Amino acid sequence: MITLEHAIKLVETAIGKVDSILDCGDRWAFDFYDEKDKLGAVSIFVFKENGKFEYFSCLMEECQKILKSGKLVFLSEGSTA
Repeated sequence: MITLEHAIKLVETAIGKVDSILDCGDRWAFDFYDEKDKLGAVSIFVFKENGKFEYFSCLMEECQKILKSGKLVFLSEGSTA
């Protein structure tokens, strides 16, 4: 089991500055802007049990259900989320 703080460090090291985080039960949903590659609206799940990443599309019905059940735990200043 990993902590939210550890998950944030993993994501920011691998991808970029976190824009927002939802707690979705067994995973967190991260949205961020990748300043290095200028990618917007990149989204990943980080699983609490093992810290593994999974990219997802907000257009997928299954992901929409997971996101709707989530609770906002972080929103950066000036966030576009």
